[in-house]
Amino acid sequence: MTRRFPLLPLAALCLLTPLAQAADLRLYPSFAEVTTPPLKVEGGAVTVPFPRADWAWTVPGSLRLLGVPVTRTRVTPGVNPLQAHEGEAVRVLRGGLNLPGTLVDAGALLVQLGSGEYLTVRPDELALSTRPPSSRDVADVKVRFETGGAGEARLLYQTRALSWKPRYDLDASGGAATLHALAEIRNAGEQAFSGGADLYAGDVRLVPENVLTPASVGVGEQGFGAATTSTAGNVAQDRAVLSLGEVRGLQRYALSRPLTIGPRETQTLPFLTPKLSTFARYARVSTYFSPQNSSGRAGRFYKFTADAALPAGPLTVREDGVLVGTVGLGAATAGQLSDLSLGADPDLRFARRVTLLNTEKDSAGRTLSRSYRVTYTLTSTKSAAITTEVREQVYGQGVVVDGKAQNGNPATVVRYAAVPAGGQANVTFTVKVRGG
Repeated sequence: MTRRFPLLPLAALCLLTPLAQAADLRLYPSFAEVTTPPLKVEGGAVTVPFPRADWAWTVPGSLRLLGVPVTRTRVTPGVNPLQAHEGEAVRVLRGGLNLPGTLVDAGALLVQLGSGEYLTVRPDELALSTRPPSSRDVADVKVRFETGGAGEARLLYQTRALSWKPRYDLDASGGAATLHALAEIRNAGEQAFSGGADLYAGDVRLVPENVLTPASVGVGEQGFGAATTSTAGNVAQDRAVLSLGEVRGLQRYALSRPLTIGPRETQTLPFLTPKLSTFARYARVSTYFSPQNSSGRAGRFYKFTADAALPAGPLTVREDGVLVGTVGLGAATAGQLSDLSLGADPDLRFARRVTLLNTEKDSAGRTLSRSYRVTYTLTSTKSAAITTEVREQVYGQGVVVDGKAQNGNPATVVRYAAVPAGGQANVTFTVKVRGG
């Protein structure tokens, strides 16, 4: 999808950062790729300014100038205007006090007081004998591209300030369930972004660099606007996020309207409402084989199959409007079963009993194998019957379960039982283990 924006003169570009204008935005789970509107290259070079706060989020080495050949790229860090005042007499205004001192380190805002002690101050606590610089006086980081000629070009770079993730809600009632998804877009930086946006889900990795990432900051929740925060009944007709299919193992989605997101802002948009072809609640008992008896609680599980690809993200489960748990939903293709664990179920317990049936030995009296009967007694205090899966892993070579040789190590025994409300059910199988 190609988007075109009006060409801005170079003079205007020198006044605006690359992020302040409409751009093409490609958002990934942990970063974004930004392509600026066309820049006019004249005199064999173009300079793009980045505010320091935004430069701190930029992925090193990701800047490219598209459309014209580049012979050299220069990155010049901004200079703190306070450095010109190092060594000058200043006053620190703090808590009603007026403390004389000397500015000894502008970068660290370190002042040596008249008493000889050192104090780190905030910019608004510092009084200078000349006009103090404002935050806008701090020079931008400047990226200068030297080119082989003139023409139009676009700047491409990656930033960790922008990212997105899906959030899911599974609403269940009786034997039916509905799955809704929201796209959560987060701007952790200090600069606004605006432009057409595509969302990409999948495993996209960046080469680690020895750079510091700005500390995470709190973000506020804000809607996308009246046109895109419609109720569920209107979402299908006016969806905020459209699926564009698969691209080399990534799922691609497009915002139906341009995105404008402010500093430290989070926006949540209607995303997907896939149809579920299967849905079931069940309990699971998971153990490893041991000749010792054991007991414990079953786990609560939900499983469903959706007709659309689902990117990985947190999922909240509600039963008749009651929150029953939040879990991580793994990425799933269309038609793939999703299996969710919601924690222990105190109303369904198991008692596991193991009985030695036989010991097989060779002529020298060495044990070749042992056979056991394993019995699970499932006891429910629930008000409704529930299907329970018993899953036991058996490690060893030559494992035989109920007379059938098993492949793989460990071998996995899976059995099912319908446990009645307020009742019991049993699951029994035999295991033969070489060496016992």
